[in-house]
Amino acid sequence: MARIGPGFRFHPTGEELVVFYLKRKITRNLSRHDHIAVVDVYKLEPWDLPSMSKLKTKDLE
Repeated sequence: MARIGPGFRFHPTGEELVVFYLKRKITRNLSRHDHIAVVDVYKLEPWDLPSMSKLKTKDLE
């Protein structure tokens, strides 16, 4: 994956999540810029979730 520049933040609106990301996920029309990892949050501890992110950053908040 290409390195993401400083200042990049992933803060989509609810509509953007449904229309762009969820629709592509359901239709399996994923792009090479797929930034949302698929994880079963019930099988992980909360402190393990940041390491599952596809966007690697030092800002873990």
